[in-house]
Amino acid sequence: MIAQRNPTGPARTGASEAARNRADDVVDVDPLLLPADDPDATARMSPEDYDWYTAAGLDKNDEAELRDEHFQAEHSALALVLRADQLEVAVVAGHGEVIARQVSARIDGLWDDPAAAMGELRERVAEVLHAIDVIDPLRLAGIGVAVDGQVNARTGDVSFTTADQPELPIALRDMLNEEFAVAADQSAERIRLLSTGAAVGAAEHWRGAAVGRPNALILQLDDTIEGALVLDGELLTGPTGNAGRIGHISVDPYGPECRCGGRGCLQAIAGGAAIVDWAIGHGSARKPTAHRSPGPGATVRPAAAAGAGGAARELLPHADVLGVAAAARRGDPVALATFRRAGEAIGQALAGAVTLLDLDVVVLAGALAGVGPVLFDPIADGYECYAALPYASGPRIIPAVLGADAASIGAAAGLLARGCVPQRPS
Repeated sequence: MIAQRNPTGPARTGASEAARNRADDVVDVDPLLLPADDPDATARMSPEDYDWYTAAGLDKNDEAELRDEHFQAEHSALALVLRADQLEVAVVAGHGEVIARQVSARIDGLWDDPAAAMGELRERVAEVLHAIDVIDPLRLAGIGVAVDGQVNARTGDVSFTTADQPELPIALRDMLNEEFAVAADQSAERIRLLSTGAAVGAAEHWRGAAVGRPNALILQLDDTIEGALVLDGELLTGPTGNAGRIGHISVDPYGPECRCGGRGCLQAIAGGAAIVDWAIGHGSARKPTAHRSPGPGATVRPAAAAGAGGAARELLPHADVLGVAAAARRGDPVALATFRRAGEAIGQALAGAVTLLDLDVVVLAGALAGVGPVLFDPIADGYECYAALPYASGPRIIPAVLGADAASIGAAAGLLARGCVPQRPS
């Protein structure tokens, strides 16, 4: 059965109280985040020696100020959520709180020039750390990376998801190693690479709706549809890091072609762009100028908990999807048929997953999880239709609770919650 609720995320406190701690001693720091072109990139340095203080506008000779502003960086992680046309940078504290986050404006063709993209990323990292007075960034626990696309955890290559361009692989891990001066033999420990779907799943299992549920499927419903599997209490990433891509399982062999080359994929029927296109084709909505989903966290705002329902207007790809949902709530027959088609397809896919894996719970995350009963009711109907075996009728289907923070929290989870994300894909 589907349960809807108004959840809250992790408790939020001011950065000055919750994220800082007085340091009584000057400590050696690891050169994890030292820019690679710095001549001292391979040296171990004390905080007073690091030029970041000058860059942050602080007097590095003022030891009292440095101690007062000391940040518990060793218990925090840098989270990078990387999309084809957008960068999100956050600092996540050890208990899963997003201390600060910044999202870039959209940049068409961002990764056409990987070096330029890394330069843009470098600026975002510096601005986020400066904003919360992190003056010893070398002591961060590491870098968690969530990529909106396919990942290869073996090689560190990624292919970003785009609507109209081929997915060209980029050697992302090698680039991050060079950018942040991480030694190759430390890369697997210091840099954790996940898909955004896996990151959202890790977050909801660590600090969200799937806490205490050892066997769960977390489904991320946006323009794209991603999934994450938690089995026996651990995130299942697979040998390449791509386990859980339920959006590319066919639910209709005679259905529409999918951009992946398949036919009748769940994403081609129930993704946000597919919903809008189907409604337009049947006369219910105005065609938007573009179908580009920012995914979770794409709007710049203060770090705050956001439930699936409350975050819908912030997270949805574009107003046309909201328009279709609003029309469905008003009783528009085409809009209702659009969401029924999508919801029943999602329910069918979920029933197959639960039947195969014997899950405790299914969590619905992402923009579309916030549109309400117009989608939830058809999902329930589709699930009940296809979950024929008695044990498959047990799991509850519930909304996610972390909203826009999920991808950042999940990217950092493998560094801050040991065992939450496997160090190497299983």
